Amino acid sequence: MRDGVVAALVVLTLGGLLLAQHMKHLPAPVEGVVIQPANLTPGGRPLEISFHLDKPQRITVEVVTTTGKTVASLVRDLPWPANTTLCQQWNGRRGLGPAVGNRTIPYGPLGTCRRAPLLSQPTGRFVAAGEYHLRILFAGGGEPLPLPQIFTVSK
Repeated sequence: MRDGVVAALVVLTLGGLLLAQHMKHLPAPVEGVVIQPANLTPGGRPLEISFHLDKPQRITVEVVTTTGKTVASLVRDLPWPANTTLCQQWNGRRGLGPAVGNRTIPYGPLGTCRRAPLLSQPTGRFVAAGEYHLRILFAGGGEPLPLPQIFTVSK
């Protein structure tokens, strides 16, 4: 009985290691993230955001505090193709940007934004000074993906 438990533990450990190694080589769901400038001020240049997905998905893009509180939704439930850069701007205000629906979204080839970005211009008050980052939610469930790039808002 005891030998069977030890053998099962060895098999499960090796299986877990193989699975972890395999997952390291899977493409990230969101790639090529660029957020510029690193600091946003009222009346200053809007934040420019771009990234692409490894597969077509419906996404929601949110601006969140470092504690995870949502302050703005840039797009909601947006269908987006794989390997196509989504370009956005954010004006630093709270709320939801205009509904996108199924209209054509400006985009450029991978890694560039040749046309005007999708403007996400909520009309609420300007967010408080502090550090923020983006969070992407995928339709159909799954864990929200917080992007590690942090940007600051100053007054």
